[in-house]
Amino acid sequence: MKIRSLNVRKGRRGFTLVEIMVVMTIIAILISILVPAVGFVRESARGSQCRASLRSFFLGFNGMADRLKSSAYSTGNFDQTRDGCSDTYGWVADLVNAKVCKPAELLCPSNPGQASEKYRDLMGSSTASTSGEATTSIKEFAGACSTTVTGARMYSDFIAKGYGTNHMTTWFMGRSAPKSSGSGAAGVSTVSINLCKGLQGSKGPLTRRMVDQSPVTANVIPLAGDANVGDVADRFLTADIVTPDGEVYLPQGSLAVETSSDGPKGINDPAAYPANFLIYAVTGAGVASGAAADEQPKKGIAKKSNKQLNYLQDYRDFGPVHGGNANVLFADGSVKSFQDLNGDTYLNPGFNATVASDPSFGYTGGDVELPEAEIFSGVFLEPYGASPKGNLDN
Repeated sequence: MKIRSLNVRKGRRGFTLVEIMVVMTIIAILISILVPAVGFVRESARGSQCRASLRSFFLGFNGMADRLKSSAYSTGNFDQTRDGCSDTYGWVADLVNAKVCKPAELLCPSNPGQASEKYRDLMGSSTASTSGEATTSIKEFAGACSTTVTGARMYSDFIAKGYGTNHMTTWFMGRSAPKSSGSGAAGVSTVSINLCKGLQGSKGPLTRRMVDQSPVTANVIPLAGDANVGDVADRFLTADIVTPDGEVYLPQGSLAVETSSDGPKGINDPAAYPANFLIYAVTGAGVASGAAADEQPKKGIAKKSNKQLNYLQDYRDFGPVHGGNANVLFADGSVKSFQDLNGDTYLNPGFNATVASDPSFGYTGGDVELPEAEIFSGVFLEPYGASPKGNLDN
């Protein structure tokens, strides 16, 4: 019996090294196939969550337009220096105070930046470059901004109540249009780009009335979207944001994202904001020129393409955080996705600049990643008289 038992044990054998290696190779291949698929499913879910948040914001914007006599979609940007304290003024405060939603609870989960650069402003480390523009005076000291905001107060008085975001709004949403000023010459109107970046140098927040009357259709007027990281000097929190029980909600050094796009910028001189740009002028021969005439030419003259315009919207503040794509909300409530084709982390509406000629601008090529048929990148939503009637008082 013992001999037979030994013979049985001798008949058994384990896996050979080759067999083990084959099994391990098969498992590795299966993992390499499944892991990207799982990652894609997760990112798809995060992208859907982000798009749902943007649509929630749109419902709130329309509710605001119903309540305000001006039909404005908001009271301004999430920007306490320019627009007023963030628990009282701006689109985030509008949504929270109207009990529509809490943007601080609807963060884009795919964005590596979970804080707005304006958290820094609130805690005393300014990110607003306001040279040449008028800023708020009394409004900014209202609400919870009336006293110094510490890291603990930032959480309890703002974020915990919903006054926070890592999404951005466009220049159109917060500023709508430049506030022009005549130069003294007949028929000539100019504007300072620096001024129209601020609230006082613009016509103020976008209104439903302006959208309804615009020759630009609502489905290409961008309102908000995924935000890119802030400028080099502004992209990190300078202090911990902590909960009342001492837990660190966001540590110092966390990435912070842009709050809004900057507005018009010169297509061939993107590094600098010119002091003024020409909105509209009419020569003695009745020929219209300027940015408005380029975008809305008189009958019989073809509208210029983005590549031919002198000024385009600076949309580098859109963040392609969804696997190289950025979600953008439009004035008809739709959400579109735009791809960063060349991987430079910016979306280009048609700027000519390249990194070789202007490293500070960031674009590595001239790929048009924001097609003009899908998103408006000009300056003027309002119709501007491009066929001058002359002086009818004579």
